[in-house]
Order: sequence, then structure tokens, then C-alpha cells
Amino acid sequence: MSIKGKIEEDFKKALKEKKKSELGVLRMLKSAIHNEEIEEKASLDDEKIIAVLRKEIKACKDSILDYQKAGRKESAEKEKGEIKVIEKYLPKMLAEDEIKKTVQIVIKETKAESEKDFGKVMGQVMAKLKGQAEGNLVSQLVKKELNK
Repeated sequence: MSIKGKIEEDFKKALKEKKKSELGVLRMLKSAIHNEEIEEKASLDDEKIIAVLRKEIKACKDSILDYQKAGRKESAEKEKGEIKVIEKYLPKMLAEDEIKKTVQIVIKETKAESEKDFGKVMGQVMAKLKGQAEGNLVSQLVKKELNK
């Protein structure tokens, strides 16, 4: 089943079971996916839906930081709960060791030698990992490996 179908199914289930917090998150996800489909003028495949979900998680993380700065712990906790709901629809993230191996392989393949080759390496690593690793972590690992 597609991610969109799973979200739709879980939305109906949350509606029947009156799970307000989960229902709100699923409603937000459906809306974000719908808006992206309007922008793309086409139905989204799972890969593009994953990108939308990651964007929503990033927005939640930014909100958490803002709430923590403002001393609004309850709102920050609510955002953390939203992230947990969204993460159910994302593929499992790779461990740091696995990402590091991929980075090393790409560096050998591209014959990268310094940070000048960062963009080339980063692009290929992200293409290979396709949503299985956060960009920030990959960036750190690529920089570390290129500076050896």
C-alpha cells in the first residue's frame, strides 16, 4: 500500500476512534500532500510524499525550538508527539555506520580528495540513500571523511 493510502486509512480509523491529536496530524499531512499535488499538477509518488513528510517534520522541529525558547513546554511536547505520528509513515533511517560506509564508497568512486569535491560527493550519497538519512548527518560525515 502506498504511503498516501496508509495515511488515508489511518485517518479514517482515527476518526472512528475519536483520537483527536492523531486526527489533527493526519489532517495536516493530507492537506500538505494535497497542496503539493496541486503545485505539481499530478499525483505524488511515495518518494515525493516522503519529501513532504520530511518537510513537515522539519517544521515541527523548528517549532519545538521556538516553543522551548519561549518556555512553552506543553506546546513543544505536542510538536514532539506530532513528529512521532509522522515518522510512522517514513522509511527506517540508516544507522550512522551504514551511512559512513556509503560515503566512503562514493568518495572512492568519485576519487574525491578535498572539500572542493563536497557537492559532488553529497549529491551522489543523497541519491543512493534516498530518504534513509538526514541531510545534516550526511553532510557532517562527508566533511569528516573528506578532511581525513
